Amino acid sequence: MYVLREDAISLCGFDPSVRALAAFSGGPDSVALLLELQRLVIEGRLAGVFAAHLNHGIRGEEADRDEAFCVDFCASRGIPLTVGKADVPEYAEQNGLSLETAARKERYLFLERIRKDRGCDCIVTAHHADDQAETVLMHLLRGCGTDGIAGMQYRNDSIARPLLGVTKEEILCFLSERKQPFCTDSSNSEDDALRNRIRHELIPFLESFQPRIVSSLGRTAVFAREDVSYLEKCAESAFESVPERKELAALPEAIRMRVLKRYLPYDSFDRNDLYALDALLTAHTGTVRNLKDGWIAYSGAHRLYVRKGSDAVYEFPLAIGKTVPAGRGVIRAEYVPKAVFPCGENEVFLDSDAIRGELTVRTPKDGDRFCPFGMRGSKLLSDFFTDRKVPRFDRSVPVVCDTDGIVAVMGYTIDERVKVADSTKTILRIVYEEEL
Repeated sequence: MYVLREDAISLCGFDPSVRALAAFSGGPDSVALLLELQRLVIEGRLAGVFAAHLNHGIRGEEADRDEAFCVDFCASRGIPLTVGKADVPEYAEQNGLSLETAARKERYLFLERIRKDRGCDCIVTAHHADDQAETVLMHLLRGCGTDGIAGMQYRNDSIARPLLGVTKEEILCFLSERKQPFCTDSSNSEDDALRNRIRHELIPFLESFQPRIVSSLGRTAVFAREDVSYLEKCAESAFESVPERKELAALPEAIRMRVLKRYLPYDSFDRNDLYALDALLTAHTGTVRNLKDGWIAYSGAHRLYVRKGSDAVYEFPLAIGKTVPAGRGVIRAEYVPKAVFPCGENEVFLDSDAIRGELTVRTPKDGDRFCPFGMRGSKLLSDFFTDRKVPRFDRSVPVVCDTDGIVAVMGYTIDERVKVADSTKTILRIVYEEEL
């Protein structure tokens, strides 16, 4: 009897070139998982398997016992094992987290570090069908959409969960047939965590209505995941077309909200962030909404924009050959033998002999005037941006000046007086590189 199913091997992306890192606690689920992964290596269906065990510093002697078991288990089977230690209670207190959440964060940070050190392609966890059922119920109790009902996936980025279709009972039968010992975590019997209460109270109650509730919830997750996959493909297609605000507003809400998620540069968003973006789709041009962690969203003439809040005012000398900070990036100036046109979006070429005095780079100021390339007479920089339909919150670009005024507005144009001509003898190249 094998507990690892063939379809799961494919769904997890396992093949003879893959090196897998197993999260190994010593409990029945991870023991079964590691045995099966080693079988795949022996059969030539995986390139290699490694194990990683983290002592969370929570259960005292019991945790030390589990660690010793994991060391002996892997040594007896020739499986390379990395053991780590963490003070989860201290981490939880410092970050205002529950022990369960803190342990999960520390564990995945540890696993990802070991995955990279070992040169593994994925982290493999022993989440099984009962875990999936508990996850779906947790999401439902907290309120969720289709993504929450879909639960965990067989493969999500670098995380693989090949036992998602296998019940706890099947895992225990698999180990019993092999007379394979394992560790028992006493904290799993406690009811202070929501997941444990769902496991010990809610699922047994639901089994009185549906004896196969674990399998039923697993099927529900599969159906929901199929819907999520389709909706995500639709949203990705809509996002890649970079629609204007009015086009976004016309999309069905199920697609629109998924498109709006792609505008957010951080993962810890909530529904309120999406509602704020959604409201901007039909708002007046220039309307601003505050998001998390200093991010803001605003409505341009045609499009939606998300960026960090107003940039700090700065002004630095721009010495030739040096790289200096400039807003959300860095800028440098250097002499070059010739100008290359068309130049890059954030690159300009200037007639060095036309520059007066020392160069500086700064944020735009009220009343800034210059003569845009190809024009006659001066123009307010603010009017230049307005003519170009540049949203007001995107106008804090680096401005390069000499003693006579602006010589370049990075990302847009240069001043007419410093343009490169046939008679130009010395050419200065200035390039701006955004880091955010």
